[in-house]
Amino acid sequence: MQFNGERGGFDVSVELDPMWALNKARRRQLYRYQVEGPNAWQLLERVNDGALPDIRFFRSDLLRIGGCTVRGMRHSMGGVPGLELSGPWEDRGHVKSALLAAGRDFGLRQIGSIAYFTTVIESGWWAVPVPAVYSSPALRSYREWLTLNHAAARMSLGGSFYSPRIEDYYATPWDIGHGHLVKLDHDHVGRAALLRLAREPHRRKVTLLWHPEDVLEVQRTLLQAGPLAAHLNFPLAATARLHYDKVLSPDDRVVGMAHYPGYSVNERAMMSLGSVAEPFSEPGTELVLLWGEDDGGARSAPWIEPHVQMRIRATVAPSPISRSAQAYRKILK
Repeated sequence: MQFNGERGGFDVSVELDPMWALNKARRRQLYRYQVEGPNAWQLLERVNDGALPDIRFFRSDLLRIGGCTVRGMRHSMGGVPGLELSGPWEDRGHVKSALLAAGRDFGLRQIGSIAYFTTVIESGWWAVPVPAVYSSPALRSYREWLTLNHAAARMSLGGSFYSPRIEDYYATPWDIGHGHLVKLDHDHVGRAALLRLAREPHRRKVTLLWHPEDVLEVQRTLLQAGPLAAHLNFPLAATARLHYDKVLSPDDRVVGMAHYPGYSVNERAMMSLGSVAEPFSEPGTELVLLWGEDDGGARSAPWIEPHVQMRIRATVAPSPISRSAQAYRKILK
């Protein structure tokens, strides 16, 4: 949007509000809080000065919290009721204090940024696909315009899925579970490509449940002599912002890729989001996920320690896997 706003000859001004960690002034124009969970709606009703507006999925409306005007947007990233709240940076303390004070009666907890990303595995939200901007000649001017303030210029790749062709990391909407959002009844950017792709085979988004014995085998290498497996962080095990692991059929054919490896205490499981060929997407199908980079970490040194690649048996399960997320999506529909 910023690129087209600056280069497209439109009568529009665009101002970037960088994330806090990249903001030299250590302040933003807007704060952003997520309030989600089984009791989130009751909490928001209490702190709002009046009844909550009827906010549809991916729509927003205004609330009053802590004496401040707050914009509430309903995207339900965690697959449960709640809102994303935003407003002027100067109001953030008043709004947060009001939420925390009222939240004591509802079991409200503050989670860190690492735990925050594990919610996408349970709710089946493929949040950050590889942006398909790196190879098209038509987008060269955009790539040259990018700076390190833009996410597409600072993304890192990791995991056992490796290809020198960036196109092999791209995904269609169908591959990541967004096919039902594709509307071809009007003109828009990319319509011709989507019409062509709609007739082709697609991967399907699934959850991949790691076999506990294989997870323990990875951890066991830390406690014995010999080669180490790649370190398995809990709760989020991704080694890069764009972590992709190779997924194999029982006869060792590549049938897809896995994203967002992590642990869910709610499911008592180590798991990944997967995008696999349709014949291998039925729940209960047994596949193999390769854990660790194909060159033992040499390509990523010194950021990734030397390791041996491990085979993780993985069982296909529905996405979203969370029963509360499944029920909530039916309500949103």
